[in-house]
Amino acid sequence: MKPEWYVNLRVAAAIAPGGQGLAQMAGPGALANSVMARLLNVVHAIGARQSIGFAAAFPLARQGTHPNPGNLLRVFVSSREQADALLEALEAHEFLMGYVLLDRPRKVPEGVCGSVSYQLFRITSRKNINQITRQRQIERGNTLPYVRIFSSSSGEAFSIRFDVVKRDEAADADCKANGYGLSTRSAPFYLPAVPVEDAPWSAAARASLASPQ
Repeated sequence: MKPEWYVNLRVAAAIAPGGQGLAQMAGPGALANSVMARLLNVVHAIGARQSIGFAAAFPLARQGTHPNPGNLLRVFVSSREQADALLEALEAHEFLMGYVLLDRPRKVPEGVCGSVSYQLFRITSRKNINQITRQRQIERGNTLPYVRIFSSSSGEAFSIRFDVVKRDEAADADCKANGYGLSTRSAPFYLPAVPVEDAPWSAAARASLASPQ
């Protein structure tokens, strides 16, 4: 896919303990991370169902002592039509609409300075690596942002950890992402490092825009 359009999906509030109602916390807290994981899972399912190739970006992700994916999921697609189809499908998820603010489709501006890669981080199996090296991988992994995903087919939970790698060069013209929109270390790609906008756009504000950007 060619990362020429994108939409911002911002987690505005978190799931309350027990899953009932809204907790009075916004941003990248532990509960907000649960909403982010659910959101990425839904985007993954929509992409697979409608054959929409996409790349995922987490512009507010943090690494280090308290790693988290942030509360902004930016989804890159190839066309305005794909962006519209993604947003229309997301709006059908009543659960998510209680917690997520949808942006209008945006064209990637020209002359963006720099690019960033969100690379899937895997810890090698015990059978295929010595324990010292594996322990270093685990320690490194503990500093990286992650989302906890539940497989719709098996019902099992697994963590998707990713490394954020920045560079000064321009973004790649073509991206080949995995099913969750991430790059891999064996075949990395770089997305436009578009600055984060000041505020998200609600679905109502987006609907009032008659003409595309």
